Amino acid sequence: MKFIILTMLFNFTAHASLRDFNNGLKKAFYFDKIERANLTSDKVRVTKFGRLGRILSPDATATYNDKTNTMSLDESLLYKKGSRYSVQNAQKILTSNYSGFTPVTTIFHELAHAEIDIFIENQKELSDITLKHFYKSKLRPLYRKYFKGINPWTVFHEHFAYYRTDLMETMALDIMDIMMENGWVPSSSRCYLAPQLRKLLESGANLEEFSEITSQKERNYRDVTPNFIFVRGKDLNLNNIAESDKQIIRDAHLLFWNYHQEFYGSPKTAKEIAEKMNQDNRYNDLKKCREDLYYR
Repeated sequence: MKFIILTMLFNFTAHASLRDFNNGLKKAFYFDKIERANLTSDKVRVTKFGRLGRILSPDATATYNDKTNTMSLDESLLYKKGSRYSVQNAQKILTSNYSGFTPVTTIFHELAHAEIDIFIENQKELSDITLKHFYKSKLRPLYRKYFKGINPWTVFHEHFAYYRTDLMETMALDIMDIMMENGWVPSSSRCYLAPQLRKLLESGANLEEFSEITSQKERNYRDVTPNFIFVRGKDLNLNNIAESDKQIIRDAHLLFWNYHQEFYGSPKTAKEIAEKMNQDNRYNDLKKCREDLYYR
């Protein structure tokens, strides 16, 4: 009975620790789903860096300990309710101009390690089984061939997590670029007549056409490819692989992409992000800026 009570207490403690962050992540990056992140969060304890943790990781924003399922973070990213720490909402960390995308992507990177431990390693669903099988049959031999002396499962952990980092950073930078393209300087919240808007005015566009948030980018996030992964103090270059083996890396990245489509429903293109920004109240100031530019 005592064990059951302690287990329930731990689950309750961990339950809310990352959910606020995850909900903000879903809204900020236009994910359709966040349930896998929430299920993972229920198994993860959140705490601030202790003295030893800071000595071992002096510059880290966040780290994950797979032995204790504990994520340690810089205290500035946390809030405390009673005796428990929770991670701040991702939108609050990002700020309206997305300047906080680095700590947000770092936290999501560390959450990837927990997802591997909890779901992929234990092959909970078909996608997890597929990834684990691909690791054993294709990636493990490749890692051993090119990254000698490093545990291949550790390499896989970082490969998956750095893929996620690259995907999120690419999306965040695209959102900032889309703001710039649409007459808004995110760093200063300044409105200006961007070149593409000037062309629209000169073409005689009506207010509705002029006010639409659009993207000129042809970016497809399926094509995101990390070139380096950092493992135990070493930079591993994924480009320093024989051409005959590079298809394995491409197939791995496609599986990683499919995973994030299945469990997060992330946007597929920059144009899709722009479409979602049109419906997002966070960009009301940008829309008001466009109206002012139109009638100026």
